[in-house]
Amino acid sequence: MRVAVAGGSGFIGRHVVEALRQAGHAVRVLARSVDPRDDREGLEHVAIDLGAGPLPAELLRGCDAVVNLVGIALPRGTNDFSRAHLRVVEHLGEAMRQAGLDRLVHVGVAQAADASGPYAETKRRGEQLARDTGLAVTILRPGLVYGPGDDPLSNLVAMVRAAPVVPVPSGADGPLPAIDVLDVAAAVVATLERPATIGETIDLVGPEQLDLRGLVRRVARSLELPVLTPRVPAALARLGAAAMEALRPDPLLSRSQLQMLSRGLPGDPEDAPHHLGLHPRRLSPERIQEVAAGVPPLLPSLRLLTSAEHRGWLRGQAAALRGWPWLLALALVLMLAGPRWLPSVWTRMAVIEGSLLLILLAWRRRALLPLLRPSASTVFLGLGMAAMLYAGADLFMAGLRAAAPGFATQMIEVLSWSELAPLPLRLGLLPLIVLGEDVVWRGAITLPLAARLGPVLGCLAAGALFALAHLTSGPPLLLLAAVVMGTLWSALAIRARSLVPVFVSHLAWDLAVMFVRPP
Repeated sequence: MRVAVAGGSGFIGRHVVEALRQAGHAVRVLARSVDPRDDREGLEHVAIDLGAGPLPAELLRGCDAVVNLVGIALPRGTNDFSRAHLRVVEHLGEAMRQAGLDRLVHVGVAQAADASGPYAETKRRGEQLARDTGLAVTILRPGLVYGPGDDPLSNLVAMVRAAPVVPVPSGADGPLPAIDVLDVAAAVVATLERPATIGETIDLVGPEQLDLRGLVRRVARSLELPVLTPRVPAALARLGAAAMEALRPDPLLSRSQLQMLSRGLPGDPEDAPHHLGLHPRRLSPERIQEVAAGVPPLLPSLRLLTSAEHRGWLRGQAAALRGWPWLLALALVLMLAGPRWLPSVWTRMAVIEGSLLLILLAWRRRALLPLLRPSASTVFLGLGMAAMLYAGADLFMAGLRAAAPGFATQMIEVLSWSELAPLPLRLGLLPLIVLGEDVVWRGAITLPLAARLGPVLGCLAAGALFALAHLTSGPPLLLLAAVVMGTLWSALAIRARSLVPVFVSHLAWDLAVMFVRPP
């Protein structure tokens, strides 16, 4: 059989074309954009805009059937929903009659009966136009189609990777029985090979009735990326989708897709087994991971752990740094008792941090040295972090002086430390002190804590413990700075998988505050 596949260069089309070839059929791809270098056996390409105007009968001569897969999720220029979903059907139907061709498989979409909006309405009318051609028509209605290179599942992957919170519109409870694109392609082949399907409308949906929130959570679990899915007003969700459309030519979520996902794509899971002998597979973690492998990072991620591989790295670091509670106890004892036996802050910090650093390097050198390997990117990241911290501290202190001038004066006591030793000694000891603090607190203590408690709670706990260690070292303002900076530098160490940006940021911060201009 020779089959003309309209829209054969798209996501679903590519899989349908290959499935037809594997089944022994010759394929003529009709699409606006084709690859002339694709010279696979039994395959020919015709570049044509099927919605532009009436089609010549010669376009379909020699073919035995037509599969119409033309569809768009977002209008672009003159290629709107009416052109893609209605005119193409009209043009194909007329060309088929002129060419003496009778068999048509029209691929629509499973959707709620009361679904509204241009996308849903033109899809529904397109199905009716196909029936009204008087040809031997079968309507296939796939639900949410997924697979490598798709839009909906890939976009959910990008959202889950980008942030630990993915809002879901209120009322988005419609079923989304997702179906693998491989099953859709197999269904098209089975339909063409079964004359009994003529005149039928067949739902192609998976065996699971997930809603949008359940789908997001399935993706997050498969990627080992915990996610919160709070409900937001539907109007706010539509506004966000409209903003994405305005800002990006290929938005993560369009308004038509939002409406489709919110209302659901309900279908009868028994249709495919009954009419086609096809049993669609469930949406497995392995298939989600396969889809995710082809999804590039679209935005800087707000997550501390950006992937399952990143989480595995953290677990590996924690295992390599086992025994850290003893180090934590020793560090707390030395820091809290230190002012009693070493009154000089510079001597005290150098002795404590230097000693802890030597102990760690002798004990866990293999685990820690890779974290101290510098690169241009980690150095620049540290400098950027220091600049942001300095600017934030400047704003904070300005507000503190206005709101609580008495509390703000504690900065004078902290800054007086920079005058308690000769300048060469201070400049010589500061890098050692900073390195010791970061290797101990951001490396040997933070990483195991984050692996055990999770990255956010782990960083908060590390920051709180860092502040506790400074309880006897200075005024309350120092404790506040220690908990904030300790938490942020801990987060930086986890996100960067390196202590280099932490050390650079910490050292640049201390130099700026002590020797340039205090905030």
